[in-house]
Amino acid sequence: MGKKRVIISVIIIILAAIFAFSLYNILKILEEYKAVEKEDEYLQTEFIQGKEDKTEENYRIKINWKKLLKINSDVIAWIDIPNTNISYPILKGETNQEYLYLDIHRNYIRSGSIFVESIQKNPFVDFNTIIYGHNLKNGSMFSDLEKYNNAKFAKNHPIVYIYTPDGRCREYQVFSLQKTNTSDTDIYQVDVEDKEEYINISQRDSLIQTKIDETKITSMLTLSTCTNAFYEERYVLHAVLLEGE
Repeated sequence: MGKKRVIISVIIIILAAIFAFSLYNILKILEEYKAVEKEDEYLQTEFIQGKEDKTEENYRIKINWKKLLKINSDVIAWIDIPNTNISYPILKGETNQEYLYLDIHRNYIRSGSIFVESIQKNPFVDFNTIIYGHNLKNGSMFSDLEKYNNAKFAKNHPIVYIYTPDGRCREYQVFSLQKTNTSDTDIYQVDVEDKEEYINISQRDSLIQTKIDETKITSMLTLSTCTNAFYEERYVLHAVLLEGE
């Protein structure tokens, strides 16, 4: 009888330890998400000075570049997709790991930052510019990319705006959404040699159907985020620079 009590006591202690550990992890995650929400609010209120025009045709935001670059000179642009949660500074680190879990102050944060491919020589000038961001359960960072799997959402959110410190605003039109993985070197091309082939690759097995004049494509974006289904699986959204930009 005494041996049975000892076994029961050990089991209770183990279960209590598991519960305490699980509770600690849950509270830690909740605290990290609260920090993410605080950071998002900070970015939107401190650096966006207001929209010049709220209509989709003339949509523009004003960014306090002087203040932003003073905090971190690795900031190279700002990405904004109207009426989504995507509106963030874009950074370029020495490696793709640098800003995976760092904010613009270089402090740890679960959401990390939006960052461009580290080996990209001339972001937004190169034919293809690759940009990465996390897919978080609270809807921040690049989480809204997977919503493009919905035809109505894709139709209502067709434009990606890229602002740069030189005062330029580039407009890109969304034309493809794919599911791929991190080892897909066909998709994750920085130095594109065969542009026509890459355009075809970027439309391969697209989850959305859009019309685009391929002959007028001079530059494009590749936005990448996790699907959260499998470790190396990614959503990749492609958008092409609109003529005249």
